Amino acid sequence: MAAPGWPTADTVPESIIVHIDADSSHHGSHHSSLHGSQHGSCHGPGHESQHGATGYIQDLQKSRESNRAAAAKLERRTSRRLDNSGTNDYTKDYAGDYPIEADRQAQADAKTKTHNYDPKLIVVSYFRKWAGGVDDALPVPPVYDMILSFIGAFLGILWVAGCAHALDNQLHEHLLVASLGATAVLLYGQMESKVAQPRNVIGGHVVSAAVGCAFRLALKDALWIAAPVSMAMSQLAMQLTRTVHPPGGATAIIASQASPLPPWAGFSFILVILVASAGQTVIAVVVNNLHTKKRYPTYWFGGKL
Repeated sequence: MAAPGWPTADTVPESIIVHIDADSSHHGSHHSSLHGSQHGSCHGPGHESQHGATGYIQDLQKSRESNRAAAAKLERRTSRRLDNSGTNDYTKDYAGDYPIEADRQAQADAKTKTHNYDPKLIVVSYFRKWAGGVDDALPVPPVYDMILSFIGAFLGILWVAGCAHALDNQLHEHLLVASLGATAVLLYGQMESKVAQPRNVIGGHVVSAAVGCAFRLALKDALWIAAPVSMAMSQLAMQLTRTVHPPGGATAIIASQASPLPPWAGFSFILVILVASAGQTVIAVVVNNLHTKKRYPTYWFGGKL
C-alpha cells in the first residue's frame, strides 16, 4: 500500500523512474567500495527514505508492466471476437473488471463454443435427455380431493353424454364423450393447470372444432390425410390464440373424420362442442371450489390476446 503523499505508477514520469534506478545502481557500486564509517554515513535517515521510495516506485513500475502484458494478452485472445457492428468491444464480450478475469471468461466462452459445435457432444447430450431424472412423479392426492374429483368427473361426463344422446348419434356419441373425457381429467384432477382454465377448455375445443370442420370440407376426398393436418393445425391455432388444451387435438380429429357430414356442412359440431365444454366448466366451478385450500378458476380470460 502506498505511503501518504507518495506518487502512484501512473503519475510518475518515466524519466524520474529511470533516474531513480540509475541512482540506485550508483549507490550499489558506491556501497560495495566503502566500509566502516563511510558505510555508516551512507545509511543515515535520508538514505533510508530514498531507498524506500525507490523500491516502492520500482514495484509500481513492475505492476504497471504486468498489467500491460495482461491487457495485451487479452487483446490477442479477443481480437477474433467481433460484435455485429464489426468492432471489438471488450466490455460487451466480458463482464470482468480486470484483465485476468476477462481472460478467464474468454477461455470459458471459447470452451463452451467449441463444445456447442462438437457433433459427438451434441449427440451424447441429446440422448442424455432421454434418461429423465429431473422431476418426480405426481403425488397421490388426499382422499378428500379424490372424492371431489370423482364427483366432478361423473357429473361432467354425464352432461356431455346427455348432449351427445340428444343429437340422435349424429356426431358419433362415443367419440365426443372420449374427447371431453380427457378434459374431465384436467378439470377435476389438475384444476390448477393453465390448460384446465375456462379460456383453454372452451376456447381450445371451439378452435379445434372449427379447424377440424374446415379440413373435413377441404379434404373430403382424402379423409385419411385430414386427420393429421387438422390436428397439427389446431395445435398451431391454439398456441396463437393462447387456448392450448390437449384434448382439443382429439376434437379436431373427430370433426375432420365425421361421416356422414353433420348438419350445417358439419359446422353444427362447433355449437355442440361449445355447449358441452361450457357445461363441464360450470360444473368444475361448482365442484372444485368445495376444496378448502384451492380455487377454480385461477383466471378466466388471462389478459389481452
